[in-house]
Amino acid sequence: MRFGQPLWSRHDDHEKHEVTLVDRAYDEGKKHIRWPGGPETQRETGLVIRTAEQMEALLALLVNTGRLSQPDADQVRNVPDEKLYERLLEFRCVDDLDDWE
Repeated sequence: MRFGQPLWSRHDDHEKHEVTLVDRAYDEGKKHIRWPGGPETQRETGLVIRTAEQMEALLALLVNTGRLSQPDADQVRNVPDEKLYERLLEFRCVDDLDDWE
């Protein structure tokens, strides 16, 4: 048993949340363990990692060439965990949960 992809939607005075449980039998006999969103999610994760590495390289280049101070670069890097969690939730938000099956 595992969780499927969670979705949620905002409404005027409440939120709707959907949690899907996937039976182990669904994954049996498959060569690869599925990512929750399929191969596109795996590729998107790779792109996010690539972008993070590019950002680090850019910050290092800007600091090394004197165009950005180290404290400013550190400020760019130090995104609070709360902000990361808020962004993650935004990726799972849909216009109206009732429109999804």
